[in-house]
Amino acid sequence: MEEMTEDKACYEIQLESGARGKGLGKFLMKKVMLTVLKQNERAINFFGNIMKFQTDETSPVFWDPLNPEDYCYDILSKSLTRKTTVAN
Repeated sequence: MEEMTEDKACYEIQLESGARGKGLGKFLMKKVMLTVLKQNERAINFFGNIMKFQTDETSPVFWDPLNPEDYCYDILSKSLTRKTTVAN
């Protein structure tokens, strides 16, 4: 049985002009996840090497490591949490 997670998907956000620029997008976007086909070498290079996405813990390579050939895709992710600096 597949484990349930608290991840949610949002495909579109529309804000009225008065609600824009108040940090709602930053609040909502903590992690970006995408699915990439293993045969798509250009996408793997772009997202993995250039955009610095990593294989996500939900990717089949982690939950079915003995049968990776059964899956034609990987799930990649990138955390969007901002690092803060402390001023002295």
